Amino acid sequence: MAEKDLEKFISAAKRKRGANWSTEEEIILIEEVLKFENRLFGKMKGAGVKGKHGKIKEETWQSITDTLNSQFRNGRTSESLSKKYDNIKQRAKDKIDGIRRPKTGGGPPPAPLTQAEEALYQAMDTRPNIVGLVGGIDSDEPLACAADSLSSTVVENDMCVEACASGDASNSHTDRRSTEKKKKKKVAIREILEELEIENLKLENEKLAQEMKKLMLEQKKLETEEKKLQSELEFVEMKKSYMICKFNAEFPECLLNPTCT
Repeated sequence: MAEKDLEKFISAAKRKRGANWSTEEEIILIEEVLKFENRLFGKMKGAGVKGKHGKIKEETWQSITDTLNSQFRNGRTSESLSKKYDNIKQRAKDKIDGIRRPKTGGGPPPAPLTQAEEALYQAMDTRPNIVGLVGGIDSDEPLACAADSLSSTVVENDMCVEACASGDASNSHTDRRSTEKKKKKKVAIREILEELEIENLKLENEKLAQEMKKLMLEQKKLETEEKKLQSELEFVEMKKSYMICKFNAEFPECLLNPTCT
């Protein structure tokens, strides 16, 4: 009996821990959460809204869980999905803060964003809560993170000007990249149009060449028919002269008698 209980305990622990997350699974989690973020994180007003909002959030997380489990069959729970999303969000914030406010005195470069973190950052890049208000508290973070945020308020206030400048530089860089992408897109479209125009000209030239060839063949045919007709006329004239000579030889009196027919 003890061995069976131990096996059940180990099996339950394995199910609780779950399988490792793949990159594709993380990205789909981010996409699904962003799709329903108003229901998950939006504020609701009115009487009895607290319990209703909690139920909506619970149902939404369960719907996302069902979506992921139907695709990957890893037996995830809504609690594990919520925790995983919070972890990805926190890691993305930490890495972005490290990129925008690099540490002084050297040290290793900031770790690059994973594909899931990059997807979350791209979706929330224009929103203020991706970096967070200086000294503010993110209600989605654990209490320990909120306490750390409060304890570092003074230091972060001193870095406000630098962070704003870095943010402006980042926005400028983003705008420049967007402009460059638009220019590249216009150039690509122009090149495609030019290629199509060249292709149309080639087709027109081929069509004209075929028409000219057809006209030349018809001209040669007409010339051949004209030569044939000329030969036939010459033959008729020769035959006519022969018949006249023959007639005169056989009936010489007709030459002297104009009434001879």
